[in-house]
Amino acid sequence: SRLKSLFGYAKWTSVQNILDYILGVIDSLYIGHLLDANKLGLYTKARDISFMPVSPFFIILDKVSFVAYSKLQGKLEKIQEGFLKTFDVVISVTIPFFLLFLVEGGIIVQLLLGKKWLGIVVPLKILSASIIFSSLVAITRPIFDAIGRPDINVKSNIIQLISSIVLVFFGAYYFGVNGVAFAMLISWVIILIYIIFKIRPFLRLGWDKFFGSFITVLIAIMVVLIVCSPLYIYNKFVAYNILYSIILMCISGSTYVVALWLVGRLFKRSP
Repeated sequence: SRLKSLFGYAKWTSVQNILDYILGVIDSLYIGHLLDANKLGLYTKARDISFMPVSPFFIILDKVSFVAYSKLQGKLEKIQEGFLKTFDVVISVTIPFFLLFLVEGGIIVQLLLGKKWLGIVVPLKILSASIIFSSLVAITRPIFDAIGRPDINVKSNIIQLISSIVLVFFGAYYFGVNGVAFAMLISWVIILIYIIFKIRPFLRLGWDKFFGSFITVLIAIMVVLIVCSPLYIYNKFVAYNILYSIILMCISGSTYVVALWLVGRLFKRSP
């Protein structure tokens, strides 16, 4: 019976890995077939840059989260604590980086790739928004695997595959690269809604458990806006140059980290 159970688990994880691979290339396949190689290169670069802020975090997450949650089976409070801490990290990183790409996407692209790549700015902004939702989905998957429910991950992948096939096709056909980026954003929102519906009965966490994290991040962002808005306006309309923009981004980042830490002391749990 244990061998049969192990086989059943391996079956679901194998299907999950196959679907993960297909989902990882489906947007590129549509662009390659419906558009051209130039558009494919632009989209790929935009996707890579949008994922840069969270990639170090998920490299660590993939290595430790499944093992940690597996050892905590039957200890709901510990699993809740681990998930909430992971949630804190995700929103404290993805939301400010989305705002950074939204405001200074052009400067960032020029710094990293040069002016010839400015065509990726709009899809970069859209994809950086989708990273928020995809990251929230990603932190739930080790939990489902650890509790012996990899079938939920497979079902979410199937839903995403079906929605992506439709959305990405219409996005690419009618709106090009920007349409594909927006289609991916919508598909991740759909999957997150499904995952929330599935994980809430297990984690038993009310919305109030996430209130402190959102408020902390929101206040930290507001502090950055108050401190850095005059500098941004001066750079935008008076002394616009790349060096000043780099300095401004460094000041904004430092202000955010300090504000996040200070405001976080007011809550029992925060990023």
